Amino acid sequence: MKAESSSFTEVQAIWANELWAGRKSPIESNSAMRWLGGIDMALMDSPASFWVVRSSTAGAPVIVGVLSGHFGGLIDSVRSYRTRGLWVHSDFRGQGVARNLMQAAVEQAKHENCEILWTFPRQSSMPAYEKLGFIKVGDWIGVNDPGAGEFGPNCYARKTL
Repeated sequence: MKAESSSFTEVQAIWANELWAGRKSPIESNSAMRWLGGIDMALMDSPASFWVVRSSTAGAPVIVGVLSGHFGGLIDSVRSYRTRGLWVHSDFRGQGVARNLMQAAVEQAKHENCEILWTFPRQSSMPAYEKLGFIKVGDWIGVNDPGAGEFGPNCYARKTL
């Protein structure tokens, strides 16, 4: 199951119904979140990429995984690429879907001359990110502060390309 380019509209539908069901804040194509905190609205102007993995095991092809990414700012003067919204259908976990999606993001990051990939995963999904080579940086955010995020706790994680 290979990752293929997709659109914000297609991925947003999965995010709204699966990954971020009930989300209060609007689901946008990009995130203004900066590495290790803060906001940089200029990140909203970076072109975002979207990928899906489809399976046709049950007839018509259905989306079983999604991911997006965009320029994530500079980290120690090095260009970074932010991934967000990784979701894999529970029936397809452990089958390489996340790895294929992340490989598409790595290829795009390299195409954009980025040397670092970073993300802000949920605590429950961090083991999957570690299998993909990400390293947790800092503490969990939202452990004692429920207002820190709608779907936390989360942490910053990164990998060097």
